[in-house]
Amino acid sequence: MQQISLALIIYLAVATQIAAAQTKQPARDTITSAPPESAAPALTAAPVLVTKVDPEYPPLARQAHVEGNVALKIQIATDGHVEHIWVLTAHPLLAKAAIEAVEEWKYAAVPAAGTTNVVVPFHLDGNASTPVVPQRIIVKEADQAAKLTSAPAPVYPEQARAAGIEGDVVLKIIVGKDGHVQSVDVASGNPSLTDAAVEAVKARSYRVTLLNGEPVEVSTLATVPFRLK
Repeated sequence: MQQISLALIIYLAVATQIAAAQTKQPARDTITSAPPESAAPALTAAPVLVTKVDPEYPPLARQAHVEGNVALKIQIATDGHVEHIWVLTAHPLLAKAAIEAVEEWKYAAVPAAGTTNVVVPFHLDGNASTPVVPQRIIVKEADQAAKLTSAPAPVYPEQARAAGIEGDVVLKIIVGKDGHVQSVDVASGNPSLTDAAVEAVKARSYRVTLLNGEPVEVSTLATVPFRLK
């Protein structure tokens, strides 16, 4: 009787996942994980991929007609093997298969361990060899700051200086495929300082961000400090 009950519970759980995916209203569409602060810095360019293993399509995902891209951040060791993997975005039914495939990838040797982003596509029509690269990805502020090539200092507003105002201005920015800042929006900060922060960040430039070898736009944050000396 206990065996029958356990089997029934498993059957109902699987059936619920399939039904949710077929109606495109899953309880949780995607899963994500953030790399720890101890992760290696981003590589300036992705090294040559020497060995690539395509993922096996999970039977449950195929049965539920689930398809899409799994975006991963990987850390490549100096000998070219993938030593760490973090999920940026993925459907829960596809993430494990993508990770297991990428674990077998091998890159050309690099001088120092570093991270890069990759996309693993899953398409029910069988075309899984050509990944669809998103036009824009989200990157942690610290990772994007490591790619700065030019960062002019802001001009301290005289009225703010005279009033003894200091603090940080946090900005939401979009970095274009060419590495230049396309748009800037204020997330937080003293209004007396925000205009100067925006003007300074608009003049920044970054190394181009590549995903599967293709340039992409980046959505990130930029913190501009103002300190009275």
